[in-house]
Amino acid sequence: MQKIKIPFNALILALINLGAIFLSLEIFQVSNFTNNMAFIVAIIAVVISILGYWIYRFIVKSFNVHFVTVKGIGFVYLYIFAMLWMLVIFTLGFYLIQGYWPAFDNILMIWAFQLPTNFITLFVVYEIIHKKS
Repeated sequence: MQKIKIPFNALILALINLGAIFLSLEIFQVSNFTNNMAFIVAIIAVVISILGYWIYRFIVKSFNVHFVTVKGIGFVYLYIFAMLWMLVIFTLGFYLIQGYWPAFDNILMIWAFQLPTNFITLFVVYEIIHKKS
């Protein structure tokens, strides 16, 4: 069962990351900020990712859904699988919307966002929040 838990949680985390990026870009466009777009969008996306994954884990824990609980070394696999899911989701989504494959630089930029964001997200959600409850 652990083999299903990790890819499922990683898929949720990757979708939350992608949604956070899109939502933070929309927030930036609606706001009146004119400088430091990359910094502001990244900070907003990190906060949205942490909150989004925490809400997902809170809902899972509230309804006692044990089939998606990840433990131990599974966090390392969850971290890696989230990056692989992002590659699949972003590449296929980009191709379906734009009609051509994305440049590898785009994928590297998303991974550059995901590396620290998912580390912080998993640390905050599992080590700080869930240990208290």
